[in-house]
Amino acid sequence: METLFLWEIGTPKVYAIWLVVLAAQILVAEINRRWNWTIFAVWTVGGIALMPYAWIHGTPMVGWFPFGKYAIMILTATMTGTVLVYAKRNPAKAHKYAIWLGVALWVGLAVNIMEANIRDLTIYLNADTYYACGADWQCLKHVNDSHTIDMIAGLPEARGVSAELHSAQWYQEVAANLAERHVGIDPEPGCSTSSRSPAWARSSSPRPENARCAASSGWTWCGRG
Repeated sequence: METLFLWEIGTPKVYAIWLVVLAAQILVAEINRRWNWTIFAVWTVGGIALMPYAWIHGTPMVGWFPFGKYAIMILTATMTGTVLVYAKRNPAKAHKYAIWLGVALWVGLAVNIMEANIRDLTIYLNADTYYACGADWQCLKHVNDSHTIDMIAGLPEARGVSAELHSAQWYQEVAANLAERHVGIDPEPGCSTSSRSPAWARSSSPRPENARCAASSGWTWCGRG
């Protein structure tokens, strides 16, 4: 378990990818600003067109919750584009109703954030179940068996396990690591999560402090942390 030290920091490759993604986001935002029709072509039309693919292929891998996030992002992107086009074509009305346009955008942002808060509450209310699953090797095996990708092998607690991958012994060692680090796993077909609380809080607060989706390549944000 010593190999988990500062595991969240990541490698230089992670930061390089972050910079590439940031540059791509800036480029796409500038394209959307200059040519507003691209907002609806890419995010509305493209997003809706990819919904069946995301539902068929994505949901079996990581559950329904990321799909809900995807749908909300399409909705808020379309609303933001609509407000932008309206304001550019009606500057006088945009100034007159600026406060209400701001409220509309705020609602879109709030919905996006509330999705994560709902997941946080779900984790909080089901913490005991998640902790029990994390400590049960059969539950971990069920999580993997019910997804089309490996949801356990990419966890930090699975690193350094010497047993044969996906053997009963391997699941048992991973479960022992999860129990030792006070980590819970969602046993339901939805997003598999782990809940970590700091060492000083483990005896006094059994509830999770954050939530993340497990994926074979590492962690993907599922809630807030």
